[in-house]
Amino acid sequence: MPCSDKIVLKTITIDASKSELLSLDDLKICCRKLVSIGYRIAVNKGIISTKTLMQSKIFVMLCPTEKFKASELKALKKYLKHGGRLLVTGHEGKKTSDINNFLKGYGIEFKNDAVIRIHRWAGCHHPKESVVTDGIMNKAIYSLEQNWQPSDPNAHKNFRYLYPYGCTLNVDLEPIILLATGTACFPFNRPTCVFYKHPATMVDL
Repeated sequence: MPCSDKIVLKTITIDASKSELLSLDDLKICCRKLVSIGYRIAVNKGIISTKTLMQSKIFVMLCPTEKFKASELKALKKYLKHGGRLLVTGHEGKKTSDINNFLKGYGIEFKNDAVIRIHRWAGCHHPKESVVTDGIMNKAIYSLEQNWQPSDPNAHKNFRYLYPYGCTLNVDLEPIILLATGTACFPFNRPTCVFYKHPATMVDL
């Protein structure tokens, strides 16, 4: 039975078919918040099909470690072309999944590296638990702060994020960089979060 448009607009599907390093257990708090504001969380444990994708407003792949079938990559491309949204996360070190082959088509690539914090930070014991204090690359993010003032030269000090056990990205000209490692983590000033807006549908990857 097909999903109604109303359900699709509120459905976030998390993929669990590629031995992902992150699972729903790691996202309990996030999922609770999403459900509390009206979203529906679904889990995909089978083949990534066009049917599954078209029933999702956002399809999430959290550090996949297995290879994708040709039919799955084709379905993902079709999904983006027809207005779907993808959220893909990577991890440090060598990549065992071929998700990079898919992302390269959109000017994005996970690097074979790891982000390391070079300063002490209370509460973070491992150097790969990287607290980035000057990594906001897109100033639009500042507007998320309720008390943000455009004229405040120290506004960036109120924005920091934790980037644990992650890698950096290679990015072409088309994707827009949101976050980077800044100068407090090595490698310096490397992208860690970007998005790509599909020219045909103006939706995001």
